[in-house]
Amino acid sequence: MKNHRTQLFGASILSILCFSLILFISSCEKSDSDSSKDYKSGKLKNLTGLDGCGWVIELDDKSKLEPLNLDAFDLELAENKEIKFKYHERTDLGSYCMVGVVAEIDEIKDISKLVCDQSVIISSEEYENAPNDPFSITELTITGDCLNIKFAASGCDGDTWTVKLIDSGNVAKSDPCQRTLRLSLDNKEICTAVPGKEVSFDIKNLQIIGDDKVILHVSGEEILYEY
Repeated sequence: MKNHRTQLFGASILSILCFSLILFISSCEKSDSDSSKDYKSGKLKNLTGLDGCGWVIELDDKSKLEPLNLDAFDLELAENKEIKFKYHERTDLGSYCMVGVVAEIDEIKDISKLVCDQSVIISSEEYENAPNDPFSITELTITGDCLNIKFAASGCDGDTWTVKLIDSGNVAKSDPCQRTLRLSLDNKEICTAVPGKEVSFDIKNLQIIGDDKVILHVSGEEILYEY
């Protein structure tokens, strides 16, 4: 009887371990799948002078992709053109160019043609007095001259939120110069969910004449804007 109970206990432990392993693997696969949905940044490079090569994409880390289907998109090909794109690797195909990974492009955007959602406001008065409902910034990125802000706040779905990006108008002289901004949120939603939102702002007006970069302090976060 005791041996029987021991066997049952051992079988139960084994079942739990197997189930935990399945959940872990599923979680990893989901994480990998989710990360593949993010847009990547890169530049077009013309390698048509090399045997078997054509236009390739150079990623931010200088590694390269050999795209199979650039001609399927309405994209003007130009050296060093900055793009945002989604892709998947074609491990079933070999490379003729031998400079990178063969890939099929799923989506592609010309950064020079991107339009920001809003423009930044430069006003010391608005900086002091605009609504300041609570939120948390989850990510800051810059694409071209668009500052992309991902943030979350309590509410229903965020559809009624009024969001502004306000610069104080002050420039701190340093190397590089620094500007102070804040995200203004007017949130009248009373739900208890915590929806996320992404808004982009045209920040060309924050450029400093004579400089090629500026540090932006945005509601406690920091990012370098190079132009």
